[in-house]
Amino acid sequence: MGDYAQLILALPAESGMTTVVRKARARAAVERNEGYRIIASIGDQWSDLEGGSAERVFKLPNPFYQIP
Repeated sequence: MGDYAQLILALPAESGMTTVVRKARARAAVERNEGYRIIASIGDQWSDLEGGSAERVFKLPNPFYQIP
């Protein structure tokens, strides 16, 4: 299928957390634990981009899926 090294999913313990906080923590953990520097984050929702841990963010339009 595709080439990827890791898939990060929400944990049951994170159920009360907002999407922005959960995704920001996941990005920070990747930087801290895996030693990566995130230079760009690309997503179609602001929750994909907010919360830090990326030097630049790019929001792409998605006409089929939109959370207000």
